[in-house]
Amino acid sequence: MKKTSKIFLLTGLVVLLTASVITALALTSHIKVQDGKLILSLTSDNVLFYDDFNGVSLASPWLVEDTGSQITAYYPLTPSPGHFMVSTRVSSSQLAAFALRLHCGPTPILSSKTGIQLEMNSGVMHNGFVASGTSPSDWTWNTITGPANVNTWYILEMVVQQSPFSVTYNVYDDNNWLIGTYSRTDFSITYQSIDYICLKLWNGPASYSIDWIKVTS
Repeated sequence: MKKTSKIFLLTGLVVLLTASVITALALTSHIKVQDGKLILSLTSDNVLFYDDFNGVSLASPWLVEDTGSQITAYYPLTPSPGHFMVSTRVSSSQLAAFALRLHCGPTPILSSKTGIQLEMNSGVMHNGFVASGTSPSDWTWNTITGPANVNTWYILEMVVQQSPFSVTYNVYDDNNWLIGTYSRTDFSITYQSIDYICLKLWNGPASYSIDWIKVTS
């Protein structure tokens, strides 16, 4: 059955549709480049959180910050020991600045520079897909690949390792082919300080559609 319900983040308008959360084992296919090697794997991932927005409103405990020019939908997260992965499938009919974010610390999120983001932008700070986050000196950006295309589905993924604390930012096309990756360790935050997963939009006008979001370990 074709799904028609999604979450749409629009400048000045939010249409948020119902959450469904599962805890299960899902068989997924991964392709990665790591340590100079191409890694193909079929693994059984422990799905800690999954939402395909298949309804008419966001379910608790999703929360929303909306200033009219910036929007964030966020969900509480306690990282599992060792490592975890957060990913989302997203497309845009009008690009501006969107991020899959891991937020550290208290809310509000919109004005905070404490966290980690995988951004899908069009000329806002950086063009294309960007790895950003809190460094010891300030918030920093590193381009992964680009530019992003409109009306094209991408999968954004962040792989977070507890010790040593590191984040690998991955961008896939809709066939699950890896088209860009970037890893970094120079953060001034910790694994244990991660409090929320977020879907964030700013610097519109813009329109982004999110098909699903999941957290696995």
